[in-house]
Amino acid sequence: MPNQPDRTCGRPARSGNPCKIRISGSDVACSTHATEQDKTVAAAHRRGWSEGHKSGSESSARFSKSHIKRLEQRVKELEEQLDSTRRVHEVNGCQVVEVGGY
Repeated sequence: MPNQPDRTCGRPARSGNPCKIRISGSDVACSTHATEQDKTVAAAHRRGWSEGHKSGSESSARFSKSHIKRLEQRVKELEEQLDSTRRVHEVNGCQVVEVGGY
């Protein structure tokens, strides 16, 4: 989750002053001042963020695998092309291979 520094509850404490307890993540109030609705919304936000993060990671992994597969196929094609250009076919039934230009 994104870091939001220096967030405080801010809800009125018994003294009437704003609560100075730090909160983080999806929370909108400290555990003392959070209502059931606040807790439910924060839990839903955390769950949604987690599912989105997981989905993004899986999508990235799938893309990486397909990209690797395409690159491996391209390397294979280029190796075959290189191999075919270096080979001299057959002379009298024997394979002739060029070595050092001879």
